Amino acid sequence: MANEEGAIRIDLTGVSVGFEPVEAGYYAATVYNVRQKLSKASQQPMLEVQFSITEPAEFAGRRLFTNYSLQPQALWKLKGFLQALPTGQDLDGAIDLSPEDLMGLPCVLVVAVGESPDGSPNNSVTRVLPDDGSVAIGAGTEEGFDLGF
Repeated sequence: MANEEGAIRIDLTGVSVGFEPVEAGYYAATVYNVRQKLSKASQQPMLEVQFSITEPAEFAGRRLFTNYSLQPQALWKLKGFLQALPTGQDLDGAIDLSPEDLMGLPCVLVVAVGESPDGSPNNSVTRVLPDDGSVAIGAGTEEGFDLGF
């Protein structure tokens, strides 16, 4: 609420600046958002995909991101992502992709911890796997998990 001078009082006690990455590991997630945009670097079309972690519970609700280029030489990565989702869509040949149809679909994310250009830690979604019960969900160290790379 604003005080008599019109200033807004905000308590920033205990608020940290920056982003704390999740640990490397396997995370159950859902596709939270998909949108097409242009790559800043190449100005070519890509899909920006946002995931919401569902398990482990301590990370539930955290968001992770990855991009999929729509350039012919990079479609292998997009196809792998789509194969991991229970779309029921035949992925051989040309397809019509509706981003809205992907939202909410379950998957398993293989997550690594890396470093941003400024030296701060960040997360990278290295693979998307089907949520079929074949992977043990859990955070840990890169030494403790076969992260698939």
